[in-house]
Amino acid sequence: AGSGSCARGGGPPRAPPPPAVEALARLAAHEPNEHLLSSLARAHPSSLAPLAEAASGAVPPNAPHGSEVAAALAQDAALELLLLFASSADLTLKRLLASSPLVLPRLVGVIAGAGTQPPPAVRRSASILQHLASVHGHRQYFRAYEPTLAQLGSMHSQLQPDVPMILNQVLSELSVNV
Repeated sequence: AGSGSCARGGGPPRAPPPPAVEALARLAAHEPNEHLLSSLARAHPSSLAPLAEAASGAVPPNAPHGSEVAAALAQDAALELLLLFASSADLTLKRLLASSPLVLPRLVGVIAGAGTQPPPAVRRSASILQHLASVHGHRQYFRAYEPTLAQLGSMHSQLQPDVPMILNQVLSELSVNV
């Protein structure tokens, strides 16, 4: 609860405690737990905000030494959970992800910051967007990001080879799934 209020209050973004995000990711690694985690996310949509914050990989400016490693671990775990949710067949959960005020901007931010983000985080963020864009009616959630996604999709030299292709697929999906 504390990390979300700071970010909403205009302070620097803070990731949730990495052990909590990592524990959730470990639970997600076991297929029988996927339904439970999806049910928890649907029942508590506010839990998506700290996952989105962790997915950004942001480290507060005055964070103690070693926070970069903790943020990288939290980012990896959060992106794994978001990918699990986005790739599920649960349309309600996909709508919750797409309509969350933090999920899309943080994922687009990871891709836009490709020069400073780990390549797997950029690729995973693009894949999450692709899964969310494939749902009919989700274009409304992506409208504000379409110009940025189009610009990023044309930046072949700055992104891994498959990321522009994924982003172009996102835009194609959006044009079909109005």
